[in-house]
Amino acid sequence: RPHAASMTSTLRGEHLTVAYGEKPVLRDLSLNLRGLTLLTGVSGAGKTTLARVLAGVLAPDVGEVTLDGRPVRAGDVGLAFQRPEDQLFCDTVLDDIAYGPFAQGLPEKEALASAREAARSLGLAEELLDRSPFELSGGQMRRVALAGVIAARPGAYVFDEPTAGLDERGIRDLLELVARLVGEGAGVVVITHDPEDWEPLSPAVVCLEDGELREGSVHA
Repeated sequence: RPHAASMTSTLRGEHLTVAYGEKPVLRDLSLNLRGLTLLTGVSGAGKTTLARVLAGVLAPDVGEVTLDGRPVRAGDVGLAFQRPEDQLFCDTVLDDIAYGPFAQGLPEKEALASAREAARSLGLAEELLDRSPFELSGGQMRRVALAGVIAARPGAYVFDEPTAGLDERGIRDLLELVARLVGEGAGVVVITHDPEDWEPLSPAVVCLEDGELREGSVHA
């Protein structure tokens, strides 16, 4: 199945402002994202909040996120959480990965084929697909969660610390997968404390500091 993005997608946030009570987390932040972008910054800088806003699962107090000019709705941008167990909930690995394709209304045969393809792309062995995701190691759970996001084939992705828990081979597989997604036209945002892992892909880098873009980041 061709990727949802027929050309290079643009994920844009304009004047994004979020506060939790009296505490501002994002402060009038605007950015224009294409290809692969790394989002860095110290803990508490607002990275995970920005990820949720970009993925359409948290509405900003002010501002708007668009994908190729259209307002982002939940499901338009695939979001992989920092803790993979937070997004695993089905009885088997295959059911978990296939949840997104089924939710999009794909026929069973096509949904399961998309799930198996995503599992293979992340190095998940066939014999794992009938097991409970909660019986797996942390690294395997990470791969299942990422496969579930990719199987739905959205136009853009936000991955929150996706290399956490992965071994060297897992990181290499993930980089190859992200390179392929970007090559197909998807926008990919990776939140990371380890930007050096991603240097081979020559990403753009956005640095958040106290909810604002640091000098040298990607502005709209």
